[in-house]
Amino acid sequence: MILTKNIHKVKEKISRRVKNLWEKIKISGKIKERLTQNYHVLSWPERLAYWLYYRGRMNKDDRFFFEGERGLQGQMYIRDRKGLYDTILEFKPRHCLEVGTWTGGGSTFFLGKAFEEIGKGKLYTLESDQELYDQAISYYTKNLPQTRAFVEFIRGDNVEIFRGMLESAGSLDCCFLDGSDNSAETIRQYDFLKKYFRSGTILMAHDWNTAKMIKLRPIILADKRWKFLKKIEEPESVGFVVLKYI
Repeated sequence: MILTKNIHKVKEKISRRVKNLWEKIKISGKIKERLTQNYHVLSWPERLAYWLYYRGRMNKDDRFFFEGERGLQGQMYIRDRKGLYDTILEFKPRHCLEVGTWTGGGSTFFLGKAFEEIGKGKLYTLESDQELYDQAISYYTKNLPQTRAFVEFIRGDNVEIFRGMLESAGSLDCCFLDGSDNSAETIRQYDFLKKYFRSGTILMAHDWNTAKMIKLRPIILADKRWKFLKKIEEPESVGFVVLKYI
């Protein structure tokens, strides 16, 4: 009799904990929305729900772009990440310049993975923060050596550091602008890079609809040589575009 009561109490306790966990997941009310973003935005109850329920219902590609490298913090939405990856696969540039590495778990990872898939070309990624730069190099060297072979990490806060590489290449094949939220800085980056544009140059930009691009956006829109290839907006992105110089 005592054993039966104890078992009943344990069952009730487990039931309460499961109910509390489920309430936490429901309280967020945003898990489906977050499943269009990336794994690292999920709270721990949402991650549990993801592994127990949602992951098995995702197709392989969506899982890849959603999860990324789970051991390395990453940003951007699924569609943004896929846009970066597919653009490299389609145009197969000799190089792509990235402004803003962060930890290396977001755009850097997917750009690098695309070059790895092709088997040639290289991503040159610029990060101003010493700690983030060190973290990215350390993680890639230890955990992603195959991808690391296609990524050149550069420490600095000025795109003119790319000058030597661009002079050697003769032109700019591809670039991705995703630096700080300072719109004036974005303009300076663009003004430097435009000297190396040629027919076929690919420009990708994140935060297209935010303050980061508020000064650059009208300049690009007014330049008839830029052709929009892709534009992703809310709710699937905070703004991501792919353009080709013609």
